[in-house]
Amino acid sequence: MAYIPLRFRQVVRERANEQCEYCQAQELIGILLVVDHIKPLSYGGETDIENLCLACFHCNSYKSDFRIGIDMETRLESRLFNPRLDRWAEHFLWVAAGLELTGLTSIGRGTISRLRMNRPAIVTARRAWIKAGMHPPRDTA
Repeated sequence: MAYIPLRFRQVVRERANEQCEYCQAQELIGILLVVDHIKPLSYGGETDIENLCLACFHCNSYKSDFRIGIDMETRLESRLFNPRLDRWAEHFLWVAAGLELTGLTSIGRGTISRLRMNRPAIVTARRAWIKAGMHPPRDTA
């Protein structure tokens, strides 16, 4: 694991509004947020502020050092969502009253598939967050 300076971690957390920049999970009970290299170090990515994003532990784990996902609609490869280059709302949409995400583009669909953004545990967590009035996030709804 690469060392990421504390000042970078603070900027990344503030910029992300303390939520996963992929699935939009908030750091609550059972959700740990970590700093992720958007372009993996193994592919020449660097530890600079523009290559870092905040990700929940699960999105970060499923992303690993992958740069592509499979668009399950077209069965073609697609690059993954890049929080520094892409607008979240152009690629993802909350459906099923905020319980699940659907991809609006091949990038969105490939990212949802690769990162398993509708895995049962996160859907259960979203259900609880909805009941508490904390979901979906206002800036992505």
